[in-house]
Amino acid sequence: MQRIDSLITRVNIYAHFIGPVLYLIAIAMYIAGVGLNSDGFSSYVEGVFGVYAMMFFVLIHLTSAKLIGQERPKFGIFLYLFGLLGACGGVFATGYRVVIGSLDKSGMPAETMARYMTERETHWEMLVMAPATIAVPLVTILIGVGVMMLKSRPVKRYVGPVLIVGGIAFLIAQGTETYWGLHYFYPIAGLCWLIAYGSMGNSYLNNLKSKE
Repeated sequence: MQRIDSLITRVNIYAHFIGPVLYLIAIAMYIAGVGLNSDGFSSYVEGVFGVYAMMFFVLIHLTSAKLIGQERPKFGIFLYLFGLLGACGGVFATGYRVVIGSLDKSGMPAETMARYMTERETHWEMLVMAPATIAVPLVTILIGVGVMMLKSRPVKRYVGPVLIVGGIAFLIAQGTETYWGLHYFYPIAGLCWLIAYGSMGNSYLNNLKSKE
């Protein structure tokens, strides 16, 4: 039992490095124009890397919720559930890019895609998924706030503010769906995730080594 617990702990720690790196690659694929979709603001290659990145973000969110919950149990359990919603919603949002790319390869008419882009916000099934997809940047901001509220200092002081900046940048990028938003704020969000979550992972790793 102790062996599997130790292995799970290590997987959770390494997720803090793997997830952000994969998502930064996803962002780079979009910025570089690799596999751009006909919707005008996504890439199916970005989506492939994004799906696997968000799988690791599930572990990141749950670990962060546990960290914050040690001092603030109610806020911690909220982040536990909201973080799970956000990461799973992120898998849906990034997987959506892969589906669009696949449809393009199968010859979806440009006029059909254009009509979908103007009408999708009226589709009830897409509206139902909206809270899950928007939870990704919101939980990033809330984790940042939670870290800043901690009386103990289990991670670096800059982690909280960097996560807040990252969450806001992601909201601007994906919310505006503009060239400037996606080419400037999107990579800022990815870098903030890498810096903040990578720092948290490094703190966890150092703490683990000190106990061995």
